[in-house]
Amino acid sequence: HVQGICDVLAATMKRDHGLDVDPLTDFAICCGQSEAFAAAIFAVIDPGDEVLLFDPAYETYQTCIELARGVPVYVPLDPPSWTLHADKFLKSFTRRTKAVILNSPHNPTGKVFSRAELLIISQACQQMDCFAITDEVYEYITYDENKHISLASLPGMQERTIITSSLSKTYSVTGGLLSCIAVQSYSFLC
Repeated sequence: HVQGICDVLAATMKRDHGLDVDPLTDFAICCGQSEAFAAAIFAVIDPGDEVLLFDPAYETYQTCIELARGVPVYVPLDPPSWTLHADKFLKSFTRRTKAVILNSPHNPTGKVFSRAELLIISQACQQMDCFAITDEVYEYITYDENKHISLASLPGMQERTIITSSLSKTYSVTGGLLSCIAVQSYSFLC
């Protein structure tokens, strides 16, 4: 039973990210983050839509995009720190771009996107009128001075961000115990 969990998730979103969400309408509980991510892709992507994702990327993303008959477009991150190169990213957009996938902290590199990088992504999403679908399963697992910032917390992004997350990594309960999708006007998927 998941009764009450959406109230807890709404309070957590407010506390950790400053986001006001409705626990009755803004969450979908799924059996694992991969299911939540697939649901987000299937809800937003139509055949032929392009989806930008940062390379290297978690392998499930491409499969979900292709199952929705979308077109994955890889944007390379610059090693060794896996930084976002703004020009490469911005030149990847076309009139067919429907969404940007953001995984931060990033799997497989561990990179935590900086506020400056997130601002580049958020401004591009708003300018190009596309969604952001985030994978935030590692949000509480960061090191040194790095701190996770949810893209949805930036100005103008709550309305166009779908957050996918999970309890599995933070609480060591892998295997599909609980993941969620927060959906506020297409805003979240946890």
